[in-house]
Amino acid sequence: MTKRRIKTVVWPPKATHIIRNGWAKTQLGLYGQLIEMIPVVWLDKLNNLHPSPMTNLFGSDKLVSLADLWKNIQEIGMQDPILLHVCQVSGFARVEAGNQRIEIARLMGESHLPAVCLISAKKMLHPGNGTHVFDLRSDLCIPLCRATQVVERLTAPSSVFR
Repeated sequence: MTKRRIKTVVWPPKATHIIRNGWAKTQLGLYGQLIEMIPVVWLDKLNNLHPSPMTNLFGSDKLVSLADLWKNIQEIGMQDPILLHVCQVSGFARVEAGNQRIEIARLMGESHLPAVCLISAKKMLHPGNGTHVFDLRSDLCIPLCRATQVVERLTAPSSVFR
């Protein structure tokens, strides 16, 4: 029996409080068609189980609360996509960037967030945002391979996950 691919929403979406009309001038625009709107409930299974209650806003080192993060998203929209990371050697995956955005979106009842996927030979890139990794070998539609065979690349999440 073939598993269904994650259900995505067409990109670019209509403007909302999450994605503003000016998205093309942000990091979201740089990734273009690699971004897909992914269900928050699906992203939550790769999220840090205990995300920090503080985060920095895009382009700033100042730490803010999740409430302030939500206020910022409502004021200017998301500036960059959730970054999913998949190790093509082990089949482990995680949210590399965006743990707090997923947490606040879940709490506020949002259904989808923009995401892009990075494939590499490393198990994790930045352990500073948590050491959470999840075995998703059964959910991958890309083959596992040796580290020397992995080409690090950005891609659309639906090309990686079932």
